[in-house]
Amino acid sequence: MFNNQLTLFLFSCIILSSNLCYAKKQNEIIIVTEEFPPYTIINRTNQNTMTGTDTDIIKKVFTDLNIKIKIEERPWKRALNEVKEGKAHAIYSLIKTKEREGFLWFPAQTLTSEKNILITRKKSKIQIKSLSDLNGRSVGTVKGYSYGKAFDEFKNFKRKEEAISNEQLLDILAASQPARIDVAVMNDQVFRYLLKNRKDKDDFAISDFVINEEPFYLGFSKANNDGKKLMEKFDGVLERLRKKGRIAKIIKNYQ
Repeated sequence: MFNNQLTLFLFSCIILSSNLCYAKKQNEIIIVTEEFPPYTIINRTNQNTMTGTDTDIIKKVFTDLNIKIKIEERPWKRALNEVKEGKAHAIYSLIKTKEREGFLWFPAQTLTSEKNILITRKKSKIQIKSLSDLNGRSVGTVKGYSYGKAFDEFKNFKRKEEAISNEQLLDILAASQPARIDVAVMNDQVFRYLLKNRKDKDDFAISDFVINEEPFYLGFSKANNDGKKLMEKFDGVLERLRKKGRIAKIIKNYQ
């Protein structure tokens, strides 16, 4: 009799523990992104601590909402797939596109913004002053990125090579013997940030032509039942913080 009661008690404890773990998991909002300085900066020497303009803004909003979040680093393509499938609740920093609106809720309030530029090897003396100047050129991008409708739909490249990160993209551009790509497309702030730690920083040139300027968002997965409500709560607090000047103050910390 005692053994039966003990078995029943232990079984009940296991069930209760599982339920508590599940509840804890459900109450934690999983947000995915990639290392994308200065928007997201990962300190590899300090337990992969994440900071940056967009990261700090998101942390502040959810702190005010009293909602626990966990920000996880992913390769960009994988991050997009996880929010599409509902494995993650949200993703940042990304621009709004028609395709992404199919699986993400976008708030009215933006995080920050980006300007995508064209980078060449200085010794190539390539001049890009319009999108048509990319005709017949080999161009490097990051897999899964959108660079605005005009660039995304342009078909006259000689070849497009996709890197898995901006760091790798710069390495590909720098590999000039033989040249793999003529031009790389990159966020202006990301390029300048990465350049600080490169020995070959003087080997690159920025073209006059700007590909696009777009706002960045935190997008919420439509595959999660509470995605829209969560987006609306986030939007309201972000608007309030922006009116109080808190967002401008966060951004200024990284300028």
